[in-house]
Amino acid sequence: MRKLLALVAVGDDDWKVLFAKSLMEYGCDVQTFSDGAQALEQARRQRYDVVIVDESLPRTGKLEFVLNLREVAVSTPLVMVTGRLLEKERDVLSRCQVFFAGTRSQAISKVGEAVSKAGSALHGEKEKTAPSR
Repeated sequence: MRKLLALVAVGDDDWKVLFAKSLMEYGCDVQTFSDGAQALEQARRQRYDVVIVDESLPRTGKLEFVLNLREVAVSTPLVMVTGRLLEKERDVLSRCQVFFAGTRSQAISKVGEAVSKAGSALHGEKEKTAPSR
C-alpha cells in the first residue's frame, strides 16, 4: 500500500514545520514550499493526495492558488489556513470543497480530516474518521 503524498504550501516556517510533522504522523510523505507559484508548478507535475495552503503565500493569492489547483486536482482534499475571508471568497472556496481553518488547532484538526478523506479515496473505502492523536 503506497503512502499518501502531501503538499504543504505555507509561507511561515513555523507553520510549515507544524503541518509537515502532523502529516508525517499520519504516515504521509511531505513536500514543502514557501512560494505559491512554485507550489502550483509542482502540483501541475505531481499528483498530491492532500494539499495544505495558507493565505500568506508569496506570488499567489488564496483564490488564485485554489482555482489553479482545482484545474489539475479536482478532488484532492485541500486545507486553507486563513484568518479572514470575504463572503465572496468563502463562497468560491466552499464550491471548491476547501476545508477552512483559522487557528493552528483548527488547522491540525482539518489536516486529520483531509488525510482521512484522501486515504479513503486512495483505498476505495468509505470515508472514515482520522486516527486519534
